[in-house]
Amino acid sequence: MSAVRTGPSSASSGCNGWRSPPTASYLWSKLLVLGVLSAVQGALMTVIGLAGKPMPAHGVVIKASPLIELALEVSLLAIASMTLGLLISSAVDTAEKGLPLLLVSVIAQVVFSGGVISLVGKVGLEQLAWISPSRWGFAAIASTTNLSVIMPANPASPPDPLWQPTAQHWLLDMGMMIVLAAVYSFITWRRLVGKSPGRR
Repeated sequence: MSAVRTGPSSASSGCNGWRSPPTASYLWSKLLVLGVLSAVQGALMTVIGLAGKPMPAHGVVIKASPLIELALEVSLLAIASMTLGLLISSAVDTAEKGLPLLLVSVIAQVVFSGGVISLVGKVGLEQLAWISPSRWGFAAIASTTNLSVIMPANPASPPDPLWQPTAQHWLLDMGMMIVLAAVYSFITWRRLVGKSPGRR
């Protein structure tokens, strides 16, 4: 949980904002290393988990290979979730303080995915889910697998519009995960700059 915690060596005195190379380079190194690891892990889990399983006839965007499309979705979801983890890490000083936050975050990710309970029409909850990577990641996967047909929604609940198997909805889902990853990374960077000795 101290992955992005800064200390005296993490920023140079007299440097401020984005001009502080140690803070920026430290965060970029974390994003690069953990991002690659998260993407590879997500892709491998997808390929191994779906080995021998029936696959969609075609992808939404990558028509020739729905498996590659699914692996891409899971990898991007893993990266976006990783940046959320770094943000939580930057908000605490010790692992003991961070574990409860991570637990709450994991539970929230499950609820906000829209796969456990329908979020359509639930004012407040539906909008809050927009800041959750799981909402968009699950929607992208549902779009590729045409989940609305495989698992029809409860007659009392309208179908989730984000699950539609169209390129427009798929690109929206993927784009939102990229946006969230960028926003979480920026907020984490700002917190690190604020903690650096030169800013106190």
